[in-house]
Amino acid sequence: MDKRTCDRIDASLEAKFFCANFLCTGTVTNLSETGICINTGMCLPCGTNVKLFIPLKEEVLEVPVLVKRVAKKEGFYDTMGLELLNPSQNYLALVNNLRLSF
Repeated sequence: MDKRTCDRIDASLEAKFFCANFLCTGTVTNLSETGICINTGMCLPCGTNVKLFIPLKEEVLEVPVLVKRVAKKEGFYDTMGLELLNPSQNYLALVNNLRLSF
């Protein structure tokens, strides 16, 4: 079993991504410096590279991610585990601020 390198922080942040030219939405339920978990009505296949957009008060973070796993609940795939690819300083600052607030 893989062990996470960073502790996850509980969150409830809006997230958006494109799938086949359609804008999809979801909720970031937890995150860290290396990964994000998102609940969404539209899961992408494992191995997919995508840009996740997280709107904040002052900006929209553009976060490149790789879909590492998907999870099924009650017959529907509704959760994606995402690995960060080159996280920006602004994203890392968000994680740090959330970590300090707990």
